[in-house]
Amino acid sequence: MRRFLGIFLIVSTTIFAQTVNDAVRLASPGYGSSPRAIGMGNAFVSMSDDGAGMFYNPAGIALVRRFELDAGFKYGFYNNRTTFFGKQVQSNSSVADIDNFGVLIPIPTLRGSFVVGASYNGNQDFAGKTEFNAFNSGGNSNIQDLNTFSDIPFELYLTDDNYNTKINGRLNQSGSRLQTGTTGVWNFSAAFEAYRNFFLGATIGIGSGEYQSDFRLREDDLQGIYEGQELAPGHSFTKSFRHFDYSTLLDWSLKYYDIKVGLLYQIRDLARLGLTIQFPSNYTVKEDYEVNAASYWGNGKVVDIDPKDFSSSVEYSIITPFKFTGGLSLNLYGLIVSGQATLIDYTNTSFKDISGLGGTTVANLNRDISSMLGSVLNYNFGAEYTFPMIDMRVRAGYFVQKSPYKDDPSEYDKKFVTFGAGYLIDGELSIDAAYVMGWWNDFGDNYGTNLSRTYQDLKYSNFILGMSFRF
Repeated sequence: MRRFLGIFLIVSTTIFAQTVNDAVRLASPGYGSSPRAIGMGNAFVSMSDDGAGMFYNPAGIALVRRFELDAGFKYGFYNNRTTFFGKQVQSNSSVADIDNFGVLIPIPTLRGSFVVGASYNGNQDFAGKTEFNAFNSGGNSNIQDLNTFSDIPFELYLTDDNYNTKINGRLNQSGSRLQTGTTGVWNFSAAFEAYRNFFLGATIGIGSGEYQSDFRLREDDLQGIYEGQELAPGHSFTKSFRHFDYSTLLDWSLKYYDIKVGLLYQIRDLARLGLTIQFPSNYTVKEDYEVNAASYWGNGKVVDIDPKDFSSSVEYSIITPFKFTGGLSLNLYGLIVSGQATLIDYTNTSFKDISGLGGTTVANLNRDISSMLGSVLNYNFGAEYTFPMIDMRVRAGYFVQKSPYKDDPSEYDKKFVTFGAGYLIDGELSIDAAYVMGWWNDFGDNYGTNLSRTYQDLKYSNFILGMSFRF
């Protein structure tokens, strides 16, 4: 939950929910794929000499000399410690999914090498949960905020006939936001040795996925501040306001494609240099957005809105920016150390209307992207040591994904440490496992700007188990 939970643009009574957050959600890199690569902190652009190369650097698969099959599974766990007006609430969520599976096929050549392959890789994980509960003593409420741009408070008898409300904050606010969904990509790759120890490759990715966000906010008059005040003159039941419920349900269906090209240069058995360019991905978003709200009164009366009047179904595109990655790995007597950096300019992210948003909304969103986001340089480090007598490999890594928002302090950067191990059986079957732990801070606004804000201390853990068979 970043910056805003809700910034709404009104066309008639229909509410749209797009924000800069949506662009960031899809433009941000995932947490990696394949236990070997993740165990090395995803510092894999100069390695990529197995099936994971189709995801990290397709040029690297040209180093594969035998037919290869890969498969993996992952389990992720999120913990969010949320502070809201001085009160803390813990919430947890988890996700289990396929991490990867694929095949590499070396094609016989007279000179050099030529390898083709196909794989499925988990790409992004949207899981998360935020819960909050505290008294907001300020002179603001969600009722007041909604009253500035929608008819919801009026329809729920929370205002007079001129859209004025006597509600002036001082309500207990509680609620949650549950996020679910993932994306995955089918990669189709080819690589060849263009010159001695110089390899080129390309991957075409066809992806799909889904994302859901269920946000709920309740405001209670626990102190009886508005008891006896007739909120809607002429309707006596409105003298006994109890609470207001508000919820939104955002549902995305995603399809996208991307292209990655790479090169890899090997300096004997001592070092490798890798470079990749990932071209902008074009996400097609089919979005359903539903709003529900109700007011509750002391005599048991409940007034609801008709969700159809405040909901929408639209389709649009989000185009993500180029990603440029370069890295170097060194082989020192069985110890491989690797590092890389990735440049992403988030200001090149953009919305494009397909059906329903309109040119003005798109222009405003793209203007917000330009003013709120910046460019970042992410970095990854990793190491792998092989015990030659027992064919055992141990791995460790560290990587940082910088916040795309301008002027964010470092505590909003996502930081990860990773560990991994692998065991090779008879030179053909490899069993690998990895563990990644991440931490960062974030904040979100339930409405407005810094009126009802949650401060979040997030922790992420993920366990990946995989197998690879070469013959």
